[in-house]
Amino acid sequence: MMLTTLVAAVPLVDRWLSPTELLAVVAALPAWLVRRRRPGRDSLLAAALLGVILAEGLAPYQLLAEPRPFGWVHFRNVIPGHWGIGLQAMLLKTFRHGVLLWLLLRLGWRWMVTASAVMGLAAAVSFGQTWPPGRSADVTDTLPAAVVALILLALRGTARPQPA
Repeated sequence: MMLTTLVAAVPLVDRWLSPTELLAVVAALPAWLVRRRRPGRDSLLAAALLGVILAEGLAPYQLLAEPRPFGWVHFRNVIPGHWGIGLQAMLLKTFRHGVLLWLLLRLGWRWMVTASAVMGLAAAVSFGQTWPPGRSADVTDTLPAAVVALILLALRGTARPQPA
């Protein structure tokens, strides 16, 4: 899975893997092995992922003198830019929010609480992006979280083991 992700990332927008991304893969492998051996570690993974979403979403850690206006139209900042870069950012956010949703559901959170919390997190990070320079602050990030939540809701009945 990780090898597929690494290979698929390169042709997307003619980009190359950074040393940070390669280090993340190396760091993720032990976490994956620990989780396979001890499945009860979902709360640690959810907390770590929450930290990653907040840290990346609010970077760079400099503030403008006044915040930029918040965009209330979906994809308003994505459409005028390079489609590949916008797609890449959207897929990354969809993956992160989807994994957080999945982990929280595995921890026993109710679907409505989980979906509301992750969509609220996406909205809060987007509002926070009105202050750092070079960030686009709009409501678009809540959409992938909502779509993944609906997909997980639709699939939740299919994950039950079938009787032999």
